[in-house]
Amino acid sequence: MKLKRIPMRLFCALPLLAMQPVWALSLGPSTNINVKGKIEPRSCAVQLMGSNPISFGNISSDNIKDESKGTDLGNTAAVPFKITCNAPTQVGISFSDNRSNSVVKSLTVVDPLTGEKVDSDVTYYGLGTSGEKNIGSYVVSLDGAKVAENAATVASVNAQTLTVAMDPADGVLITPNSYSLYRMVFTWFTSDHNAPAQGDSFSGTLKVRATVNKKSELDFSSGVELDGNATMTVYYL
Repeated sequence: MKLKRIPMRLFCALPLLAMQPVWALSLGPSTNINVKGKIEPRSCAVQLMGSNPISFGNISSDNIKDESKGTDLGNTAAVPFKITCNAPTQVGISFSDNRSNSVVKSLTVVDPLTGEKVDSDVTYYGLGTSGEKNIGSYVVSLDGAKVAENAATVASVNAQTLTVAMDPADGVLITPNSYSLYRMVFTWFTSDHNAPAQGDSFSGTLKVRATVNKKSELDFSSGVELDGNATMTVYYL
């Protein structure tokens, strides 16, 4: 009968294990390691850097014409603005015209970017009312756009799909109520014209050009106060 060999090293190890001393450990001081942090939502603040309200100053009623196209006030009022965010993000802006019921669509309003007549009254904002008469209309443009300190272009996009509705340009007219009506916002682009730029600061200059209603429509005996009012809202894309 063939015997199975059992390696001797197993038997030799047992006495050695039995002879190992047992060491008792004494406890020393201890401390806790705290792992903390805070995940915050995106947050941005917007600041107008110039005069608010945007003022055209005192205007003589003698300069107001009795023409159906109205009287262009002749100068462009401008105010820089800046949006600052707590982390890099994509943003868009939309304007709500709080005087939309006072828009005079028949007036000719000049584009502050080109100096030419605005093509469509869709971009008109209202200048409020005097008595029961509408004072006039104005338009708002955005140019001088920057992301941080880098020059940028501007275009309107669908706020939900980010589909670009127009080619990015150095300046654009801001259509009022674009978000509430069409879910469109105006946003910044840098080198990639396929997607809005990401950054922690966005800036530009808002320019306003206004036209007053024809003279026979308004009572200037006690003065007429221009009363345009619009709300700029920032959207996180």
